[in-house]
Order: sequence, then C-alpha cells, then structure tokens
Amino acid sequence: MSVPPSPQEYLQYLITHKDTVLAPWVAGCVADLYAAGIFTSMVVRYFSRSDVPKDSNKTRMFVVLVAVLSAYKSAAALYILFLFSVILSGDQVRLTVATLTNVVLVTSSLTTQFVDLAVQSYYVALLWQIFRLDGGRRFHPSLRWGLFAGICLLAILGVTMACLAVAEMLSLRFLNVPEYLATQLAASFLCDAFISIGTVYCLLKSNRYSANDRNRSMFNKIARLIALSAAIPAVCALLNVSIVAANVFYNRWHVFFDFALSKAFAISFMWTIETRRNIRHAETIERNSDHTGPNQSPHHLSQAFFESRFAATVQIPPLAQTTIEMGNPQQQRPRDNMRDRQSISGSGHSGHGNFLDMKT
Repeated sequence: MSVPPSPQEYLQYLITHKDTVLAPWVAGCVADLYAAGIFTSMVVRYFSRSDVPKDSNKTRMFVVLVAVLSAYKSAAALYILFLFSVILSGDQVRLTVATLTNVVLVTSSLTTQFVDLAVQSYYVALLWQIFRLDGGRRFHPSLRWGLFAGICLLAILGVTMACLAVAEMLSLRFLNVPEYLATQLAASFLCDAFISIGTVYCLLKSNRYSANDRNRSMFNKIARLIALSAAIPAVCALLNVSIVAANVFYNRWHVFFDFALSKAFAISFMWTIETRRNIRHAETIERNSDHTGPNQSPHHLSQAFFESRFAATVQIPPLAQTTIEMGNPQQQRPRDNMRDRQSISGSGHSGHGNFLDMKT
C-alpha cells in the first residue's frame, strides 16, 4: 500500500505533474461519454420495441434507476472536463484546492458504487425468484440464507467504504483513502462474484434435474448469459482494485477503470434484460406453435375459441350445435378451447419452467 502524502505535498505534485494527473481523468471521461452513447441507444431500444412483450413495472423501474445514475455519471464527466480546462488556464494553487474539495469530482467512486448496487439488486431479485420457484426441493434453506447474507454484507461494506473514502478526501486528510477504496472495490467484486456464481450454479442444478428438453435449453441459455454479462465488469473491477491497492495517489489510472466500470455494469445490465426478453419471446412463439399445431395459427385458434364461446352463449338449436361441435373438426368445445388458451398463455407450465415469465 502506498504511503499517503500530506496535503501540501499532494498539491505540489498536482501542480508540477498536471499532465500526468489530468490524463487519466480526461481518458476516463471520454470513455464514459462514448459508452454513454451505447447505453442510451440500448435504453431507447428497450422502451421503443413493440415486437416483444413488455417487462413488468418492477423491471422497468430498475432500468430507469440505472439510466438516471448513469446519466448523472456522464454529467459529472462533462463537468470534470470543464473543471480541468479551467485548471490548465488559471491559478494552479487555488483551482487545485477547489478541485480536491469539489463534491462531484470526489464522489465519482461513490456514484460507481451506487450504479453497481442498482444492477446487483436486479440480479439478486432474479436469484430470489429461482429459490422461490424451487420451493426448497433442490436447494437447502441454509444455502439460500447464507448466500443472501454474504451478498448483503458485501454490499453494505462497499457502500460504507465508499462513503468513508469520500469523507477522507473532502477533509484533505488522505490517511486511509487507499484502504477504503481498495476495500470498496474488493467488496464490490466479491459481491458480483457471489451473485453470478450463485445464479449460474442454481440454473445448472435446475437444468440437471429437469426432465423437459425446453427447460434445459432455457436454463443453459440463461446461465451462459449471466456468465458472459459478468465477465467484462469483473475484469474492470480487478484492474481497478489492483491499481488502487498498488498506488492510489501517484498513479491515477484507476480513474479510467472507475468510469469504465460504471458503464460496463450498466451495459451488461441492459444486455441481460434485452437477451432475456428475446429468449422469453422465442420460447412463447415455440410454445404457441406446439399448441396450435402445424396447420393452425394462434389467430385461427383464438377465432375458434371466440366462435365456440359465441355458440355456447347464444341459444342455438341442438342440431346446429351438434353440427358445430362434431361436423367441423377445427371447431372445439368451450372447455377444450379454454384449456388451449391457458396453455398458450403459459399458465399450463408450473415450477421452475416459468423462470423467464416471472415478474421481477
């Protein structure tokens, strides 16, 4: 761990090595703005698509929350770029002190932690739904509560360390900033690892005991999706914590990975939601084709259901009703059509097969 300098030594270092200090911030801000364009396009596509069913209101609120936090991070990046442009053309001592005491600049790591926490909350909700649908058949309750207890403790530790680091930097003491930041990043990385490994393990174990080929295919797809979406943030977090633990004061390149980490979390979050929605839509289409048969579309089946309900509601002579029920094999009785409609809507499937259709 690096030895913390005094405020006077650090200010003198910033003044004499301003290019070395400003380069990571400029690179991180530019990378953040570039990734913000990718994330914004994904959010706009998510809310504007009409070819797939909409997610639950809870999932859409997660998207809005992550979008607001990411927008604040991008706005902070623009403000930091403006602040550094002022530093390059003004009184170095006065503007450097203003920079160090600037709340937007100092709380950059805390904002990243909040973005991470919002994304982690969504994945924890998915993991909770897996345990809830299992009902204790395959996973012991001690595994569930132990896993969630570890995740909660790591999340609280990460937020606490980020707040302590911000308080240290605002007070210009720099006594335990490296320890606080390293602990925050390590806790965030371990929390992501617990969530990802736990979710993949539960999906693969459910896949092992599943007798339905469609469920096994769905579990494999979701497990691969969770593993891939967690890979890029994990790499950014490892690089970030390694640089912070080595030298947080005179090597500021951890700032670049701090900006990249927040957008990596946000982009992987949107990629997970979009891919999960596409998989759910494909499963629904395949399920409908199985229930309607090769020569009958869902529109024809719904039309037959409407006609059979109409025939059952309106008083039709017995001979005509017999003709409708027996003379035309494509027409079905009301009870059979009601069962077909329930099967198409997915209510005929129970247990863990409803993982894609669950409300998160």
